[in-house]
Amino acid sequence: MKQEKKLAKTFLIFALTLFISVLVISLCPLILLQTNQPRIIEISSENLTNKLVLQGQKLMEELASETIVQKASETAVLISLMYDNGMPLDTTSRQFTEVAMQKIGATGYTCVYDCKTAVMLVHPNPALVGYDMKLLKDKLPSWWKIFSPSLACVDSRGFYDWEDADGVMRKKYMSMTPVKGTTLMVAATTYLEEFNLTQRLMGKYGEENLGETKTSMAQLTNKIIWLTLMVVLIFLALAVAGLSFFWKRFFTDIDELVVGIEHCSQGVYRPLKVGQRYGLAKIFTNYNVMISSLKQMQELKAWATFAQLATQVAHDIRSPLSALHVATTDLRELPEEQRILIRTAVQRITDITNDLSNQKRKAQNAQLEGAENLTNEKDEAETGQKLADNDSVQLLSAVIESLVSEKRMQFRNRSGINIEANLGKESYGLFAKIQPKAFKRLLSNLINNSVEAMEGGGSVVVTMRTVEPQSRRAIEGQNPSVTEKTDSGFTVVPPLHGFTAQDIQITISDTGQGIPADVLPRLFQRGETYGKKTGSGLGLYHARQTIEAFGGSITIQSETGQGTVVTIKLPQIVAPEWFLEKIVVHQNMTIVICDDDESIHHVWQNQLNNLLEPVKNVVHIRTPEALGEWFWGKRRNEGRKHEGRGDLGSAKCKVQSAKCKMASDMLFLCDYEFLGSEKTGLDVIEELGIGGQAILVTSHYEEDAIRTNCARLGVKLIPKSLAGFVPIKRISSKLYPSTGLGQEAEPFDGLRARSSKGNVEDGRACLASQRTRDPAIPIVPDAILIDDDPLIHSTWQSVARMKKKKIIAYKNTHDFLSECSRIDKTTPLYIDSKLSDGVKGEVAAKTIHAKGFENIYLATGTPASEFGPMPWIKGIVGKVPPFAK
Repeated sequence: MKQEKKLAKTFLIFALTLFISVLVISLCPLILLQTNQPRIIEISSENLTNKLVLQGQKLMEELASETIVQKASETAVLISLMYDNGMPLDTTSRQFTEVAMQKIGATGYTCVYDCKTAVMLVHPNPALVGYDMKLLKDKLPSWWKIFSPSLACVDSRGFYDWEDADGVMRKKYMSMTPVKGTTLMVAATTYLEEFNLTQRLMGKYGEENLGETKTSMAQLTNKIIWLTLMVVLIFLALAVAGLSFFWKRFFTDIDELVVGIEHCSQGVYRPLKVGQRYGLAKIFTNYNVMISSLKQMQELKAWATFAQLATQVAHDIRSPLSALHVATTDLRELPEEQRILIRTAVQRITDITNDLSNQKRKAQNAQLEGAENLTNEKDEAETGQKLADNDSVQLLSAVIESLVSEKRMQFRNRSGINIEANLGKESYGLFAKIQPKAFKRLLSNLINNSVEAMEGGGSVVVTMRTVEPQSRRAIEGQNPSVTEKTDSGFTVVPPLHGFTAQDIQITISDTGQGIPADVLPRLFQRGETYGKKTGSGLGLYHARQTIEAFGGSITIQSETGQGTVVTIKLPQIVAPEWFLEKIVVHQNMTIVICDDDESIHHVWQNQLNNLLEPVKNVVHIRTPEALGEWFWGKRRNEGRKHEGRGDLGSAKCKVQSAKCKMASDMLFLCDYEFLGSEKTGLDVIEELGIGGQAILVTSHYEEDAIRTNCARLGVKLIPKSLAGFVPIKRISSKLYPSTGLGQEAEPFDGLRARSSKGNVEDGRACLASQRTRDPAIPIVPDAILIDDDPLIHSTWQSVARMKKKKIIAYKNTHDFLSECSRIDKTTPLYIDSKLSDGVKGEVAAKTIHAKGFENIYLATGTPASEFGPMPWIKGIVGKVPPFAK
């Protein structure tokens, strides 16, 4: 505080010096006036009158110009302050008009116009509001000479002649000043006659009352001196007192800020009251924002720790929970009391697991959005804008299970209330395009309505299955299938791309008191409610609007005393690429299950045992390292069977063929997380090159990074909670090697084969082992694909199988060029523009064209307009296979 006291003393000395200086400066003119008083009185009446008239005329013109200029500047500053403080510059508002249009004397005024358009915006004369002032250019040339420079948004002023309404031209003075930061100009003007009148009266008064003036001039001068002296003394005294008060408050605020910073350094985050801080309000506000940020960061750290724990616990629970869900599907051998007890226990465990997952997601969202919220908190509070919840394809069983778990937790203290999601195998893999938050909100409201209708307890059951559509609303941009009436009856029009031919039906049934029949038709109308004292009548109205926006429908069936059933129908969306709709296995396939939880092994084993013909070749592995050892051991054993038979070239081909055969005869069901291991399921899948034959079974299926890696490796996904419900089909014929998962494919064809790594090299080895024709005879496939994306390979191969086409797919141009001499040169070739290692497809196509291939197409999503002339390219197409139509 020593430095602050020293600064205070310096300030007081400065204030005292300023006081003395102002006093001396103020008294000097008064002393001069007193000294020259006799000389002024001795001036003759005639000279005095003339001089007063001449000086008065000059002074009045200067006074007029200064008054007008000052008024224009003051008005422009006021409008600029309104703009800087975020106030709307609505020229039609009363608030703006009061500031912009002010009176100057008896005839003067201010007005506002736009310097870019010259349109008058505010004027005392309503007839000029909205008038284009450029139209007066020829009519009032002197006025236009002053006005025109201001159209460049700069100051302009001067005298001009103005025509009044009576047609008389009168002298006026006008000053125009721009409003900072806008295109607005403030103009102030008045008639000079108003000031000339004052000047004439002065001259007349000087002539008539000169004698009295001489007599009273001395008295007046003395009064002015003493009055001025008193005003100066009072002003300086108030200034010193105000500065002293401000200085004292300033240092008090500084002390409070220092104490707050000391507390902050000790980990105690206490916000300070802002109030009137005399220049420090902004510092105090920023300090409070910093305190809020530090507190939020502290909370985020706690959330992160909790999220890590929640992740571990949820992972440990989900596997045995899947086994329990499967086990509880058939409890007919147990007494009713025990069945209820087991199902209740499973529901409670499910609720706890889902609640942990929700807490984890909240923590992750808090970490991702925390910094943005801290920096944008003020802007968001001012604008009130939030990001919209966009439509997205959602796995409905996951959405419903999560919401039902939340509702069970919400009503766990309500005695006799049972909320259940009865979702079995018929609800597996049902997707719809919805807004998750909006859908959860309406479903939550429907469950709340059911609970409120059961005062003495009861059950709320949510079920889901697919049904044949009776009618379907058309959604803009989606256009699902519809049912049309024809002369011969009703015909279902096939759905367009992205939709299936079925609807998803979700029912929410309760055992409540029911709804009277006369009330039911009105429930979906705005403002209609039943059985709720505080109901707004908007819940069901918004539910219908939301469901219809999704292209679906909602209905209510109820009878008094019989409960209520709410039925929601939504268009079913084709499952995303990452999702596995079913597993197809053949009689010789080996199923490899890799999971660190014993219960998930039992789930899969139970699934396989329940097939009409159980799968016998099942391998259970607990760690990714053990999976690698088993796989490479199996591969070495397969390779030895083909070594030493025939010549060296033949042996190599047979070894490569054995690798293809081994991979195609295996299906890997792999977990993502393994306790105590640094490897994930995707790591070991990539290392072993088994992406085409692997399924990732994980509760992390919603994470974009995992989905991206799965698409890159050609791996399908199954939510771990649905492991007990995924359909498994057993066929007698061998699966096509490149599908391996959920498709009934054609028998093995070397032209389309690929290795367990999903690349081309091993596929070509298999091709060599299968071909007995003369090498001189060219291969004639229907198409050649060069693309580094495994997902594109999978898509083209899938369409090719359906269309009975033969294609050869390569991941890079090097592999293709090594075999291009054996392929027919007229074959259509489709190459991606962006290949791996920075290779441009259009550039590589030059080399391919030089090899004799003429039917080369650029298969890319980039618009054709972004490419220059490429005569070696026959056309630019998209990523869709040309034979898909």
